Amino acid sequence: MAPLAQLWGGELPEFSSQTELAELVHVVVNGLWNRLADHQTSRNPFRLLRSEVNLTRASLLELADMRALELAGFLDGLYGGDLDLHLPLKAHDAVTKLGEMHFMFAAVGGLLADESKPAPDSELKALLRNLQQMTILADELINKAVQSCKRARGQHLEAMAEQLMRYPLVEDEEAMSDRGAPTEDEP
Repeated sequence: MAPLAQLWGGELPEFSSQTELAELVHVVVNGLWNRLADHQTSRNPFRLLRSEVNLTRASLLELADMRALELAGFLDGLYGGDLDLHLPLKAHDAVTKLGEMHFMFAAVGGLLADESKPAPDSELKALLRNLQQMTILADELINKAVQSCKRARGQHLEAMAEQLMRYPLVEDEEAMSDRGAPTEDEP
């Protein structure tokens, strides 16, 4: 029940009856969990949400913020509140890159949110293409991490990283609070 309690900040809310609690568990297990488990097969890869994006600063800001949140959500779910995990090497590499991509999406959001920065249409069009390509890469990395962990869990054959994999967004939390802007001591 601890992973479920994380949805409410670590403690489950009070339920008026066992039936309400059973209904919640049913929805989470049969709905969300089983749909996520479906993506453990390479025939049904996970894909980040897709939607039409207008070529406006606001729409690109929304896309960049959504991707940053999606990647943070994946990483939060993978780590389950822990700060360190032993991951298979392929998953380790994929998770490292996903952490970097999270920061890139957050930084793009920070730039787009700053109305004092110019954003000509030609640059917005190129940015949209780049964000779309980054989305495809993020899909591939998420699936690589999931498949690698599944193989390692099922067969125990893949080598594990020698060092613990640190949660990649720990150092990034301050950057997210100011929309991904670099600190003064960064180049």
